[in-house]
Amino acid sequence: MNPQPLIAVSDVRASSRWYQAVLNFKSGHGGADYEQLIFNDQSCSSTVGMLISIRTLGVRGHGLTVTVSYSGSKPI
Repeated sequence: MNPQPLIAVSDVRASSRWYQAVLNFKSGHGGADYEQLIFNDQSCSSTVGMLISIRTLGVRGHGLTVTVSYSGSKPI
């Protein structure tokens, strides 16, 4: 069993592009509210599998509801 972290973000598409550019992940299932990022191992020409999922903040489904609140001018 491999861990598959779920990261809540405000912009799934922008976050997906960042992970793809910086960490060389590939889109496994993309959309406006949810994305699965996978890694292809070029040395053995195989897909390692899903590494992380990205979901929009506040979207309900898959047993996840995220509420974010903060005080001050900048979110943490």
